[in-house]
Amino acid sequence: MPKILRARTAHDEKEEQQVQQLAASRHGLADWSVRVRMVLRSWDGVLVTAIATAIVVPLLVGSLVDIPARSHQHSPGGSGGMMQRFSLVSSFHMVDAETGWAVTEKGRIVRTTDGGVHWQDLTPKYPPPLASSAQQRAVADFLTSSIAWVAVSDADAATTLLLRTADSGQTWQNADIPTATVTQITFVTSQLGWMLAKFPVSASAETIEISHTADGGKSWVKVSVVLAASTDAPPPGQLPFGGTKTGLGFLSATTGWATGSFPVNGYTFLYTTHDGGGTWDPQTLPLSAKEASSHLSINPPRFFTAIDGLLPVSFVTEGSPNLDVYVTHDGGTTWQGTVPVPALASVSAFTDVDHGWASDGTRLYRTRDGGQHWTKLSPGVNLQHISSLDFVSSDIGWAIGSTATNSPAFFKTVDGGHTWTVIPASIS
Repeated sequence: MPKILRARTAHDEKEEQQVQQLAASRHGLADWSVRVRMVLRSWDGVLVTAIATAIVVPLLVGSLVDIPARSHQHSPGGSGGMMQRFSLVSSFHMVDAETGWAVTEKGRIVRTTDGGVHWQDLTPKYPPPLASSAQQRAVADFLTSSIAWVAVSDADAATTLLLRTADSGQTWQNADIPTATVTQITFVTSQLGWMLAKFPVSASAETIEISHTADGGKSWVKVSVVLAASTDAPPPGQLPFGGTKTGLGFLSATTGWATGSFPVNGYTFLYTTHDGGGTWDPQTLPLSAKEASSHLSINPPRFFTAIDGLLPVSFVTEGSPNLDVYVTHDGGTTWQGTVPVPALASVSAFTDVDHGWASDGTRLYRTRDGGQHWTKLSPGVNLQHISSLDFVSSDIGWAIGSTATNSPAFFKTVDGGHTWTVIPASIS
């Protein structure tokens, strides 16, 4: 079953129905998020341009957080105090108008049940790093208001610790996975999920491992491996060594996509699988003339029904970022471009195939017809330097940004993005 974002407004008592309706987006990651892609489940991407670092948010999804050594061990209820800099939250995902998850830049997992005003620290205990100078990475995926996963990997370790909760973070179950440097985890149901581990070899080439679980993360099997090669052209059925992989997005147990970018104008880094990630085939897009003459960064697709989904494609023209939201109504067999908007994929959010928002960090845009037309909003001086967006309906949404005095803040809108109010968020 596909991940239907309308289910994000369901209450906990309908969770089992919600899990059955949900399917993978993500990123990937995020991102638009959390998906944390975490995934934030927001779309994240890497443009091979000067603005590359501005559009990479770690769902993947996503969902990637570097945790400095010796700063990773937290326990529920141990942080206290006002969240003076909500920008320190690297990603967040609201399930409905009241409930949501977030990941801080230090890898803490926090949850709210009052629309973002109060956040409870529910961070599981992470393993100590192998070296005092090592950095750990915490990658999260939030499926429902109570089901979530966190993968903690150490560059110096041979395994990754996967933690799973099914009771809103009150307890966590552990599993050791024989892979390191995990950059994304994404689940389509409470049982079916995938894990992406990347190992950069150069600025434009990566080896990767893709693993799959069918038991909620208790055990994993490697289904695809990309090794270093002397050529960027992959053997039939495999993903390429060259290029930056931006993440995975799955529609079902068998059908999914791997996306990325490559420093060649008009190069479409889009591969699809129909056997759960074992074999991959390239998929083309009907690029516009401007896109065909630009470096492209493609992020994992998000699906809202079994046939309706969106695929974000980022490119730069005249030094400015652009986002073209490709649309499918046949389950990803074909994709059609829409009207590009001057925005970043990492700062965008859709509640369904028609309603979405996007920003370049300064300007805010809204569409009601799946990207065919965009309207520029004027949120006022209260919301500036937008770095993250998430909506649960056509009216209710949140943003991370700063006020007119450049003070980082967490914002909420109840009128579709026309006006925004600062939320005095705190973590306890």
